[in-house]
Amino acid sequence: MSSPFLSQTVSDWISLAAIAGCVMLLLLFKVNYFCMRAAKRQAKAATEQAAIALLAAQLAKERADSAKQSLDEMMHWAEVARTLRKETAVETLEVLSRSARNWVSGLLDEDTYPATIMPRAFDEVMAFLMLQFPSMQEEIRQFQGKVEATENTLVAFMEKPLSAREIAPRISLTLGNRLEQVAVAAETIGRKIQALGFGSPSESEQSRLVHF
Repeated sequence: MSSPFLSQTVSDWISLAAIAGCVMLLLLFKVNYFCMRAAKRQAKAATEQAAIALLAAQLAKERADSAKQSLDEMMHWAEVARTLRKETAVETLEVLSRSARNWVSGLLDEDTYPATIMPRAFDEVMAFLMLQFPSMQEEIRQFQGKVEATENTLVAFMEKPLSAREIAPRISLTLGNRLEQVAVAAETIGRKIQALGFGSPSESEQSRLVHF
């Protein structure tokens, strides 16, 4: 026959084990609960960070698109400005040629209006052409020097009284020939730079092209 004491002790141990199991379950539940809350917070933070990153990427793309558009517009207007400068250069050479030829027949005119053949901003135009067409730098430089020397001679000649100019036919003839040479040289350079192609230079020229 079993002892009541032993039966009571076994029941107590069973009860204690059940209580301990409940406590463990409660603790496990609580740990899981906090873990779930932490995971939820992390997931929320990750979602917010992803949203911020997406927004930043969108803003960056918009800025990049805007920058590209601005760059395209700048390149377009730079090309327009460069073309205008080239057209101006051709017009300057044409004006120079006409002016030089006009003076050939005006060396013995009585009126001593300003003796000049170089158009306005002539030096700037020559510098522009030398930068645009490096292979022609020496030719353009020599042409520029010839124009300046011819104009200086023209000024000195036209400062003389008409009577003094009329009795110096050889000087007048020589100066007329120099003016005609300047006119021909201006036309020649104009044709050459047009043949090289404005806006579409050869590869060798394009590799060294300097944009204004």
